[in-house]
Amino acid sequence: MTEYHNPYHFVPVKSKGRIHDVTWQDFLRSPGHVTHDRYCPGTFSGRIVCRLTTESPIFIGARRERDPSREMPGKVSPFTLDEKPAIPASTLRGMISSIAEAASNSALRILQEEPYSFRQTRKESLSAIGMVIIERDNGGQPILDKYHNPKCRLLPLTLPTILISSGKPVTLPTEYAGLFPEPNLKVYIGNKDSIRGADFPYETYCRDHDKFYGLALRPWSWQSFYDKREILRDECLNIKNSYLLAQKPLINDEAPRPWNEIPEKERKDYMRGILRVLGCCGRKDIPSSKKHELFIPYPEGVEKWKTFEILPEAIERFYDLADQRTEGSEDGAEWPLPYEPKGTKRNPNPADKKFRFKDGDLVYFRPASAQKIGWISLSSIWRSRVQTRSGYDGLRATAHSFFEQVDPELLPFNADRKVLTIAEQLFGFVESDKSNDNRPVLTLASRLFFSHAHIQGIKRPNSEEWLPDNKGLNDPSLPAVTLKILGNPKPPCPALYFKESNGKPKYIGKNVLEPGSRHHPQGRKFYLHHRLNHMVAGHEPWRSRFQASSVQSDLEECRFKQKTEITPLKPRAVFYFCIDFDNLSADEMGLLLYALKPTPDFRHKLGMGKPIGLGQVNIEPVGVFRVDRQERYTIAGFSGERYSQVWLAPNEDRDRWPDAYALEKRAEGDTLDKNALQEAFRVTMDKDIRQAIELLGDPKMVKARVHTPLVEGGELNDEKDTFRWFVANDTRSGSKSKESRTKADPICLEPLNSLSTRLPTLPALSEED
Repeated sequence: MTEYHNPYHFVPVKSKGRIHDVTWQDFLRSPGHVTHDRYCPGTFSGRIVCRLTTESPIFIGARRERDPSREMPGKVSPFTLDEKPAIPASTLRGMISSIAEAASNSALRILQEEPYSFRQTRKESLSAIGMVIIERDNGGQPILDKYHNPKCRLLPLTLPTILISSGKPVTLPTEYAGLFPEPNLKVYIGNKDSIRGADFPYETYCRDHDKFYGLALRPWSWQSFYDKREILRDECLNIKNSYLLAQKPLINDEAPRPWNEIPEKERKDYMRGILRVLGCCGRKDIPSSKKHELFIPYPEGVEKWKTFEILPEAIERFYDLADQRTEGSEDGAEWPLPYEPKGTKRNPNPADKKFRFKDGDLVYFRPASAQKIGWISLSSIWRSRVQTRSGYDGLRATAHSFFEQVDPELLPFNADRKVLTIAEQLFGFVESDKSNDNRPVLTLASRLFFSHAHIQGIKRPNSEEWLPDNKGLNDPSLPAVTLKILGNPKPPCPALYFKESNGKPKYIGKNVLEPGSRHHPQGRKFYLHHRLNHMVAGHEPWRSRFQASSVQSDLEECRFKQKTEITPLKPRAVFYFCIDFDNLSADEMGLLLYALKPTPDFRHKLGMGKPIGLGQVNIEPVGVFRVDRQERYTIAGFSGERYSQVWLAPNEDRDRWPDAYALEKRAEGDTLDKNALQEAFRVTMDKDIRQAIELLGDPKMVKARVHTPLVEGGELNDEKDTFRWFVANDTRSGSKSKESRTKADPICLEPLNSLSTRLPTLPALSEED
C-alpha cells in the first residue's frame, strides 16, 4: 500500500507551561519594558539583517484579474517594488510570528471563529415531511422566538421511513407517535431522465399558487396499516431492504393530474395531494443518483390536523447551517446554496439570498421529544453541525470552542482573557469582542518592524555564489503556470484536525466530535516541505495537468474557475530584509532569534501554493546589531558608534550586503552572544512543541511524496474527487464485522510529540476496503 505525507501537520498547543504571561491588569498598571513611550534599561534594541534564499519556486501575489466571460483561470500578478520582485513585510512578519506563537505556546492572535458542519449519513437522514406554519399575532405579524426568528409550527404530512422487522408488527418509531391522524405515505414521481428535462411540468406547492394534484392511491387506515400481512402483500408499497419508503400509484407510471381537471365523479378514486419538486434542470450540483420528485397526499380536512411546535433551537440550527452554505456559494451564482425546492420563494425579501421559512414551506423533520420538532431540513440528507453538546439544544461549536477547552488564554485577545502571552507582548494584538464595561479596548503595537525583502541576485547552481542584479539578473521569474486547486478538506475533518485529549492517535467520527475533555485540536497548522530533488520538470506537484496555455480537454473537466495562473520566482533567488526591534527582554530576543532559525536545517514556507510544493525558503540571520539606548543619549554616545554589540554569521562577507545596510556593513562593537540568547529560550520550550516545529521545518524529514489524501490509483487524477479518501476512510468506521475490524480500522493523522522521530505518513486507501 502506497504511503505518503499529508501536506500539513500540527504543532501541539498546551494548557500549561507558559512562563512569560503577564496579567492585563498588571500590564495596565505597569507595562515595564513592553512599551513604546521610552527606552528601558537592560533591554535589547537594534537591527537584525537577514538573507532569504528561495529553494523552491515561490510566489507572493498582488493584483488578481479574472475575465468572468471566460472559463479560464484567474491571473495573479506578483508583488514587486520598483518593478523588481520583492517580498512584502507583512508576509515576512506573518511567517515569523506564526513560528514565535507556536514556539512559545502563545495565544493564536488570528483564529477564525468558523462553525463546523458536515454532511449527515443515510443512517442519520430525515424522512418524514411536514408543512411550516408561521405563528402570528392578532394583527397578522409574525411572533418572534428567543433567537428573534419567527416562531414556527409544523403540520406533519407523510410518515417517516419504517423498518419492517421479521415477526414483529408494523409500528411507527416512538418519537413519531401521535403526530399523524392518517397514515399518509409519500409517492415517488418521475424518473432520472424526466425530472431533469426542461419540460418537466411540475413545481413545489406554494401558498402563493396553491395548486393541488390527484393520484389514484390505495386508501389506508391505521388498522390496516398496522397489519403486517396486509402490508407485505400490498404491491402498491415501495419496500426496499425491509424498509417501507413510500407507496406507488394504483395505475402504473401515472403522472399527477391537476385536481381541478379531474371530473367530480372520478375524484372518489383519487387522493388529493401537493408536490415537492427540487428541480434538477440547471442545478449542476444535484447528484446523478436522484431519480424522482414527490407527491404528498393532502386529503380534505388536512388544514384541521394538529400542528406541533418547531423548537426555536431547530430553526436557529437550520438557519445557521443554511447560511453557511449560502455564504459559501460562488458570487453571483444563479442558484445559491442550499437549493430551495422549485417554486418556493427563497426569502420574503427578493434581494436577500438567505433561505427563510414562509407559510406553506415543505420540510423534512424529526421530533425531539414530547411531540416537539427538533430537526428540520430542506432535504432528507442534510447537514449537521458539531455542537457543544449532543441533542437538539446543543450550541454550535467553532474552532474557538475547541481551543478554549485546552486553555481559554489560547484564543485571540478578548474580554474573557486574563493574561498577555509573550508573542502578543512582542508582536502586538487588538482586543476583539470587548464586553460592555467602562475600560478601554486593549491594543498594543508591535515592537518589531519588518522591512520588505528586496531581491539582490540569483545563486549559481550548486554554488553559494550568486549573480548580483547588475551582472546578469534579467528575468528571475519562471514561465506562467496554472496551479492545481488550492483546497483543503472542509473542517472539522477530525481524522486530520483533531485528536484524543490524551494525545494518543485515534480516529474520531464527525458525528461524535465534541469540545470538552475527550477531543482536542491537533494544534497549529504548518505545511510540510516537498522533496525538491525528486521533482520532474513539467510534472512538478504544483502544476495542474490542465494548463490554460494549452487546453486539450473540455473546460468543465479543467475546472479553471477554481484555479489560478501565476509566474513564480525561480529557486536560488537571493533577498535581504531587516527587522528593527525595541525594548526586548532577553527571553523575547531569544524567541525572535529562534523563530528566524530554529535549527540549521530548518526551512520556512511563505507565499501561495505552500501545500502543493511552492514557498520553501532558507532564512539566515547574517548580522545582529544592538543599540545601547541609554548610552546613545549621553554626550559620548551621541558622537560615538551607533551599535554597541555586534554578532556576524561565521564567514559572512558584509561587502555583498545591499547599500541599504551601509551602516551595518562597517559596524563594530563588542561581541553579542546571539547563539546563547537563542539557546536560552530553546531550552525553556515545551518538548512536544519544540520537537514538532523542528521536525516539520526540516526537509530531510520528508521521506515520501507529499499530497492530499488519495485513494489507490488517485495519483493519476489528483485534481478531481479528492473527497474519496475521506469517504473511504469514514466508511471503514463501524462498517466491518468484528472479525475483520482489525483490517479496516479508519485512519487518523498521528499527533507529533517529544517522542516523535519522523513525520507520520498515511496510506492510500482502497475504495473497496
